[in-house]
Amino acid sequence: MSFGKLITSKIGSWGLLWVAIATLTLSCTPLTETTDGLYSYKAPSNDGIGKVYMGREISQVMGHQGANWLERPSRELEERPDAALDALDLQPTDVVADIGAGSGYMSFLMAKQVPQGKVLAVDVQPEMLERLEANRDQQSIQNVETILGESADP
Repeated sequence: MSFGKLITSKIGSWGLLWVAIATLTLSCTPLTETTDGLYSYKAPSNDGIGKVYMGREISQVMGHQGANWLERPSRELEERPDAALDALDLQPTDVVADIGAGSGYMSFLMAKQVPQGKVLAVDVQPEMLERLEANRDQQSIQNVETILGESADP
């Protein structure tokens, strides 16, 4: 018995019609729906989860295997880290924590703004911290300290 005949015999012709209509309806649903005014949803991209905040899709959880993406040249234009740093209003002697520091992209930018201070670069992935430390040492940055956090205690 073919799959189509099996389905028809189990749910009948009208049931099959309703399944087809429901499938078409779901597939024709717009890709963007606002639920609460802050977030919208779309079909997920390769790197995203399909949830959009302020026009930008939220990324998947970053593993150390994807660290190159954190250091991509387009990040400066896409995310405007300079605007984020300006908003922090860091002072030269500040001590600042970068929780979820990853490969150190933001840590190193902050380190330039706190030359007499310190950046505490915290991550739960030892591989990310190893990469951060290698980048830090290669750039001779003296004011970034790495801390291995835990999921329950960053």
